[in-house]
Amino acid sequence: MASLLRCLSLGGNHIHCLALNTQKHNVQKGEVPPSLAATITLHAIDANTTPTLGGALINLFSKESYMTSRFYVQRYADVLQNLLRKKSFDVIIMDGFTQAIYWPILHALFSGPIVYRAHNIEHLVWERAIQQPMGLFRRWYLTIQNQRLRRFEEEISQQAHAIWTITETDAAWFIHRKKPHSSLISVPCTASHWPGPPTAVSSGIFHLGALDWWPNTEGLRWFFESVWPLVQTMNPTLSVQILSRSSPLEWIKRRDGVLFVSAEGGYEEATTPWGISIIPLHSGSGMRIKALEAMVYGKVMVSTALGVEGLGLTTGVHYLEANSREDFANALCTLSADAPLRLSLAQNAYRHAQLHFSDETISLRLQQELKQWVHE
Repeated sequence: MASLLRCLSLGGNHIHCLALNTQKHNVQKGEVPPSLAATITLHAIDANTTPTLGGALINLFSKESYMTSRFYVQRYADVLQNLLRKKSFDVIIMDGFTQAIYWPILHALFSGPIVYRAHNIEHLVWERAIQQPMGLFRRWYLTIQNQRLRRFEEEISQQAHAIWTITETDAAWFIHRKKPHSSLISVPCTASHWPGPPTAVSSGIFHLGALDWWPNTEGLRWFFESVWPLVQTMNPTLSVQILSRSSPLEWIKRRDGVLFVSAEGGYEEATTPWGISIIPLHSGSGMRIKALEAMVYGKVMVSTALGVEGLGLTTGVHYLEANSREDFANALCTLSADAPLRLSLAQNAYRHAQLHFSDETISLRLQQELKQWVHE
């Protein structure tokens, strides 16, 4: 959301941002940067959207997916209705599927264009999750919920006046599901801070990411079970740092050559001592923000193809692609010993990010899109 707000603000638009202030994603009015305060009015609604066993069971008797319905908050709905009745807007943007749950209110009280900004294709993420080992009841429950979620995403796609996806890959899914003549463009996330091209890249290996997001833990489990033993055989001196705000999982703690570091502050501060970012993702959808941050802050990446999806990168030029255990281990050992290669890849990635993922670039794209609706 922050990236989109910056780009819209840069285009001179005045924005009312109505946000759910949850335990996981919490902001306060005073946290709006001074540079954006003149164009953005933030309405942050405190809400507890944490899933509960009772809520999950009760939901079985409805037709909605619990993956979306738990984000319906009456206080948020009341504020939304009040805004729509009292103020005039040119365009409304539903930022993600958690906001699309309020479509009936928007459709009833707003006659202008409504954009659906799809952060990813959520049901595809869950489809991959359901394929992982789990209990029969949990698989049965998640299958039902995901079928409902897919139906919800398809319905929203057919109703919105425009769809903004994070990646071109996601746009391909929507192209045959959107309503006729509606707009479909890619609006990737951007970076606001550009420290300059790297002049040196550390050989330290690290992974930065939330350990309560299952694609991360799934990818790390594959890395530590398949890749890391091979790396240690090839070069026993190497170690890997796991950076996260959440506590390390027990099966990570038990691995040799693995250190856990509490990641505080922003990406640059948290990763300063290390230069090789591992992205062993095998599932997920949308854009990899951590990969974009790695490019901006002068890191070199070893990643599966899925881990850098949507960034338009070329292996051997911007990063090293590794989809098998052998390729991943070889890439890490090669990079750890080759400082010129690390620097070349990191510099190429930085220039690519600057060209395609700056606020200025995406702001211009948005302004072209908005011209068809916004009244001068």
